[in-house]
Amino acid sequence: MQLKGTVSAGAASFLLISEKQMQVQNTSKDVPMTITARTNPGEVVKSKHPMTGEVITRDALPILKTAHIPAQATVELADAIWNGAWNAKSTKEVYEDKFVPFPVHDDFKAPTIDNKALTGHMERLATGKTVTVFPLRELVKSGALVIVEKPASNLSRKDKITAIQQSNKFLSIPADTSEEDLEELYNDIVQY
Repeated sequence: MQLKGTVSAGAASFLLISEKQMQVQNTSKDVPMTITARTNPGEVVKSKHPMTGEVITRDALPILKTAHIPAQATVELADAIWNGAWNAKSTKEVYEDKFVPFPVHDDFKAPTIDNKALTGHMERLATGKTVTVFPLRELVKSGALVIVEKPASNLSRKDKITAIQQSNKFLSIPADTSEEDLEELYNDIVQY
């Protein structure tokens, strides 16, 4: 590896090892970010039961990698960390806010704010529905995290073309499209 330069963020300084390494920038003025990713999803371990000899397959123990991004810093990330965090998803419950009026009877005195009587209050109620979210993608969409240098893709040319055409049925890709242009098209249409 060859040292290409340094990047400064406040009092911290980070080394840039290569120009083609995945790079991201935290645009927040004072909030650092931490990205944690499982780098071995889908990996399985096989073993034999000592008594029966039956082959037992189970998920491998997770290998977690963490990257810390200080506020307003541009840092390099290993592609494995980025891809693991990019594909990580979470499920959250959907709520709705509902206005609930106060009961009306003689013994009840409505609360007041600035000498104005309140007629009810808002309650947050669970709908029973859930939504799948990708937290890192939400950060990139909101602009809190900016991709400076995109990660390298390990897909073949044919797989990239197939993925692009599945995402956009009206797009035809000429046979003489360069690898760089195809990579950029894949990142813009399929990945990001």
